[in-house]
Amino acid sequence: MFWDDPEYTIPIGFDFEIAGKVVSTIYITDDASISDDNDDNNYKVLLNVLSENTDLVDRGSVNNSLSNISYVTEGSVGDRIFKL
Repeated sequence: MFWDDPEYTIPIGFDFEIAGKVVSTIYITDDASISDDNDDNNYKVLLNVLSENTDLVDRGSVNNSLSNISYVTEGSVGDRIFKL
């Protein structure tokens, strides 16, 4: 399915510490950032994926998606890897 300015809530599958915070879910927002909190009043950006004012959009057209977005958690407990 074609996408433009996607927003996703993604469970990582394990607790991950970054910048002194423990994160188990990430939120990809329509402004191309990744956050550990979906509450706009307590918004904490972990990573700006691209520069500000960037429009994330599928490389395809409305009828033909060419840019799949997927994620997977692999590995055994204590040695897991999250791939987005």
